[in-house]
Amino acid sequence: MNKIITIREASKDDKEEIVRLTKDWEDEHITYGFSGDDMSYFLNKKCYCALIGNQVIGFIVGEVSVTYKDYEFVKKNTPYFEIDELYIIPDERKKGYGSKLYEFTEQKLKEEKIKYIMLSSATKDVESVLNFYVKKERMNVHYVRLYKEIN
Repeated sequence: MNKIITIREASKDDKEEIVRLTKDWEDEHITYGFSGDDMSYFLNKKCYCALIGNQVIGFIVGEVSVTYKDYEFVKKNTPYFEIDELYIIPDERKKGYGSKLYEFTEQKLKEEKIKYIMLSSATKDVESVLNFYVKKERMNVHYVRLYKEIN
């Protein structure tokens, strides 16, 4: 059965549901150092959500900033969107909803003349994140930080 998905800018009610979902995300322990949000987190942020029926099944949150220096790939004072969070509930993952949400967000940013999207990730599942952002969404890797505890 094909589910009908709606993607839109998050309303206040949507954001209240998203706050609850961030607590679920925290409980999954899939992201290093992640803790759930409260409503104040959404001040000055862009937030879009994916719904099946009336249920929020995912969201993307971030903010528009301006680069403070020249980078190899973008000049100083260029507006960009920094993705802070992108989450899909476990039962709805691997169904293309994250891509639909990302692509909706990208289209909205194009309409605002924002030319770049950037993000950092603290995921514990690096392979999935690279598959999603690099392979599916055609993002480029600029920086990788690795660590190892020496015992």
